[in-house]
Amino acid sequence: MYSPNTLWDKNGTIYRVLEHDDNNGLLVIDCIRQCNPMFILKELFEGAKQITEEELQSKAKIKPRTDLNEKELAETNKRYTLISGIIPIVGDPKERCSMLREIAKLNGYSIRGVKKWLYRYLAFQDKAILAPKKAQQKELTPDQKNFRWALNKFFYTQHG
Repeated sequence: MYSPNTLWDKNGTIYRVLEHDDNNGLLVIDCIRQCNPMFILKELFEGAKQITEEELQSKAKIKPRTDLNEKELAETNKRYTLISGIIPIVGDPKERCSMLREIAKLNGYSIRGVKKWLYRYLAFQDKAILAPKKAQQKELTPDQKNFRWALNKFFYTQHG
């Protein structure tokens, strides 16, 4: 019933089943909070309603990007490659933690950043969710343009 990679809504919280274990129950991740995966007994999971990926995206207000350029796609693939070694051992907290530390140290990232990518991927199961946020260009008002000009002209000079 609770097969891996299915989404369930239990009391307003959306869970994705990552592993199904007869002894420990279900390894799940909260798709909205995107925190540590945890084991839940099947009995505590009774009454949950199965939902679709589209319902998850609308409730989480997150949609994976589809308009990636080459640079963004390369960054997305790099992030996925970093976390891909952790995915098979995600159910073992000690092993997961040591792998996160090692990956962060070897690649010059923070543990928190790598953890965020891992949990985001586990929640949505889509590489595109790891894409960098799209920079939004904001049009400056005339006052902002004048202020920026003044800063560049008089403050940001080589004479201090």
